[in-house]
Amino acid sequence: MGSFGFFNTLQRLPGLAVRQAFAVFDTAETLQGKPFTDAALIRPNIDRKLFNVSHYGIMIPNLPEPFKFFSLMAVIGTSGNRFIDTDHMLVDEPGRNATQVSGTAAQGTGQFASYSIDRDCDIHIDGSLVKFGEDVTLSGLYPNIRLQVTRADFEYVDAAPN
Repeated sequence: MGSFGFFNTLQRLPGLAVRQAFAVFDTAETLQGKPFTDAALIRPNIDRKLFNVSHYGIMIPNLPEPFKFFSLMAVIGTSGNRFIDTDHMLVDEPGRNATQVSGTAAQGTGQFASYSIDRDCDIHIDGSLVKFGEDVTLSGLYPNIRLQVTRADFEYVDAAPN
């Protein structure tokens, strides 16, 4: 191993050490395939200063024709990550902005919208209500959550399980 190989290995050591240390604390593999149990993890982070982003993803399969499925992806706050930030849709300060994209297989049911958290949304800190304008409402607490979607041409309500 020449001096170049030695220095190359030396440069990689901090990254290897961080990955090994992270593996000790990372419990993701032990949780795979198990039911979700920590309701606190799905509370909206609108009251935090440093980590003020929340992401919701809801997919409901096997709906009757013509809908077939319903899909909702929503972000409350701004992550600072170029991959999911929607700067072109800001209607408020980045940390006070929310976006949602939702739809079904039926033509005309899709929507991509942006909201001011303070002016357009009704969001309870405990997560019992997350409302994006008059378009999408999540209400209730885990595991009993109700989804309501209202559009000019259709309405979808998924009653919370008993």
